[in-house]
Amino acid sequence: MVIRILCATIAVLILLIGVASAQSGSVAGMVRDETGSALPGTTVQLFAGDHLVSETVTGTAGDYHFNSVPPGRYSLRLALVNFGCATRGVNVTATPRRTRISCCSSRSGRRSP
Repeated sequence: MVIRILCATIAVLILLIGVASAQSGSVAGMVRDETGSALPGTTVQLFAGDHLVSETVTGTAGDYHFNSVPPGRYSLRLALVNFGCATRGVNVTATPRRTRISCCSSRSGRRSP
């Protein structure tokens, strides 16, 4: 009897984890300069309004990602020494698909799509 209760509890927990992960999305992309070169070491921050949700630094290929992001509107803020800052709007949906936002930055801090 105890084994059945334990197995039922584990099954319910697995289902709840699946439901929770199905209700979040992810944001990923690459940061490059105006020549198309990767910008490793760029600080990428994900904001919901004025609230910092998460922060990461781009890898050697200029890539970044945020996993388990609840659906909603966010702002991505990118900053790198000698390149200034850029901000992009992001709409995250609860789909299995990853929201990809790639940015280019120039030395003056102007961004291009």
